[in-house]
Amino acid sequence: MTTGARRRLETLNPGAKCLEATRSPSRGLGHVQRAIVAYFEAEPDNAFLLSELCERVYHGANRIEKKHRVAVARAAKAIKTLDHMKREALGGELVFYDPLNVLSYAMARKKSDLNSHRNHDPRRFPCLPCWNSHGRGNGNL
Repeated sequence: MTTGARRRLETLNPGAKCLEATRSPSRGLGHVQRAIVAYFEAEPDNAFLLSELCERVYHGANRIEKKHRVAVARAAKAIKTLDHMKREALGGELVFYDPLNVLSYAMARKKSDLNSHRNHDPRRFPCLPCWNSHGRGNGNL
């Protein structure tokens, strides 16, 4: 609120307090952020895919929808002690890790790799020529 707006508020109602003064301070981490922090404290050397965090945070949900993924991604990005990278697979899912923990970073690199687990990307195993026992290809590409 600008000083001019404060003065107008005080002239209209001399006993009124400024809106900024009546606002309560931040209430801390939300329940999704607290859950994410708890999972990283329980497994400090691990990195988590966004889908893994969603499954853990919303374990009672029948299916994880986009609103769940968005809520978990926003909450995890707002935690100052975490960092993220994108997977190389289709969809570019986010992988969250602790940048101060080398094992967590290594796990994030492993999970973000194209040939990692939970990957149904058809580019994972490119079609290579089949070789017969004579060292010649049979023409199947």
